[in-house]
Amino acid sequence: MSLRKALYFVAWLLAVAPQTGLAACIAPVSNPPLNAVNGVYPSLPALPWTAPSGWTQTSTSWADKGVAIKLTTGGGAPQTFIAHGVNYEPTQIGGGAGVSPSNDFFYTNGSKTWLPLWQRDIPLLQALHVNSVRTYGVWKWEPGFLSASSGADGVATFWRQVDFSVQTQDNTPFCDPGNGALTYPHPDHTHFLNKMWNNGVNPIYVWIGIALPVELFDANFDKTRKENLRQFYKYTARWLAQKYGNHPAVIGFVISNEVDNGVNTTTSNFWNTLNDFNALVKASAPTKLTMAVFHDGPNAFSTITHGQFAGKTGPQVYQLDVLGDNPYNDPALPGNQYQRFHDGFATNCTTTENQPCIKPMLLTEFGTPADTHVALADATKAYPTTWIAPNFIWSPSPPAPQCLSVGNLGPPPGSGSDGPEAEHAAHSTVAQELPADPTLAKFTMPTKLVPFFPNSGVMAGDPLAAALQATWITKFWKQAVAPHLASNGPDRDTKFLYASGGYVFEFRDEWWKGNETFPYFHSASGTISCQPGQGCGQAACANTGGANNVFPGGWGDEEWFGLTSAKVNPNRCPATNFNCPGGGGQNKYPVVNYNTGALNGGPDILKPRAAIAAICEVFSATGVCD
Repeated sequence: MSLRKALYFVAWLLAVAPQTGLAACIAPVSNPPLNAVNGVYPSLPALPWTAPSGWTQTSTSWADKGVAIKLTTGGGAPQTFIAHGVNYEPTQIGGGAGVSPSNDFFYTNGSKTWLPLWQRDIPLLQALHVNSVRTYGVWKWEPGFLSASSGADGVATFWRQVDFSVQTQDNTPFCDPGNGALTYPHPDHTHFLNKMWNNGVNPIYVWIGIALPVELFDANFDKTRKENLRQFYKYTARWLAQKYGNHPAVIGFVISNEVDNGVNTTTSNFWNTLNDFNALVKASAPTKLTMAVFHDGPNAFSTITHGQFAGKTGPQVYQLDVLGDNPYNDPALPGNQYQRFHDGFATNCTTTENQPCIKPMLLTEFGTPADTHVALADATKAYPTTWIAPNFIWSPSPPAPQCLSVGNLGPPPGSGSDGPEAEHAAHSTVAQELPADPTLAKFTMPTKLVPFFPNSGVMAGDPLAAALQATWITKFWKQAVAPHLASNGPDRDTKFLYASGGYVFEFRDEWWKGNETFPYFHSASGTISCQPGQGCGQAACANTGGANNVFPGGWGDEEWFGLTSAKVNPNRCPATNFNCPGGGGQNKYPVVNYNTGALNGGPDILKPRAAIAAICEVFSATGVCD
């Protein structure tokens, strides 16, 4: 375990269980393997949901019908549901997926840690007309902390001994038998889900993320380790389905995100694994939806060449309810994802049970970075300037990523990047937030949203930054979803030219995604990799580190996708202060105060970008941010 992870671990222990002595350990259990019989798991009904005092006791059930998603609330009639969604991953500056809470900011651990994030963000999401969010990882036991004696797979190695009972709600740790290291459970997510349900008033429906590791699909991965991972994630999935399968805020469960590649999707193991988890979840949550999320590309429609399904295609054997697609290019262009979806799921496609392959499709991530690049030697040469006209995303034949030139335009004047480590060492980054556009009145600060950003310095009517990002989000929604909403009846178009809505990526910037080593430094992504003579039509190679021709402007900087930007809360206690020990130079702004277990200084300060005005408008029933 690295020093930084160890320090985060200590902070996490204080946050989740400050009242528990570190010497106390749960009594080991003896979990049997979870394996289906003929593809079926025995029914294990989800716990009943009990409405808080004063609320209406109700239920929600979900179903797929053709290409439509249907929602039934209480005893009402089924209604077609179109997701006006956002990917919600409120990682604070200095945090990351590789440290606690491992993408799970949604469990109840007292009022000082993650609750301040919900209190601030949920009302804003409601004001933006968001009706659904995706999460990426929800846990009872985090998989990766016990590493000293159990290897890279952490607590997953001990899946037989960890208590996955849905009734166990205390904060007693599990102790690694090899070295005494501890991991605590995330006992309950009901508080968060209740806040999202809001007694049925402008509810926000939640996709619970089951973050399967890609190793489960790798034919060359060690068999013993793979089985340990498989059983740990099965127990995680069953715990989630049994515990939250009756909560009215839950739309369903995302079983994996972007684990598809051109190799594993040609194997029967890939599809069997997805179907196996689907059967396990459905045994406890039959009225909720299941979905796997794929990259935008052909892998979801692969022809299987290995195993029992050889000769079939993925859509013929895919048993989950919904297909999730992350389109970072235009899904409506000929040859892109809508066309693939139609060809793969509708054209002469029947399942192994001789049923139509028809499924609803959700655009589970779409967006573009809010930054541009500048040349370090000449900061006046911002990219793109004259370059933005041939917006790659709307071109059916974008240039190769190492070229980034269209027609007679030359390579971009701005440099790429030598990588986050080099940028951190130089205390400078090539990334620069895209500017506001005062000529675009709809991308000024809406009056109704001002109260949600009290410390941002942005006033009603102010032009908002990153207007080009907002322009792209608006155009994507209006081209990919909005024109088709009139066709959302029970017989929605079986040509698969429509989606059941989508999820903007993402709510806020995540500073760790370029590199977890320096999660408090807002950098670009990628390193300079272009070499002369790679077919760019130029003798020399432009500095194109991080170049990605999928995105408008040509950069795919992962840390810059937020609808909002962020800065460190000035109330944070820095690691240089004796009362915030443990930074060691690696993390100068600890997310959790190591002495109190509280969110250090409160949530990061969020600043609105033009994208909030964009989605407030396109998600609104009136077409304005009212």
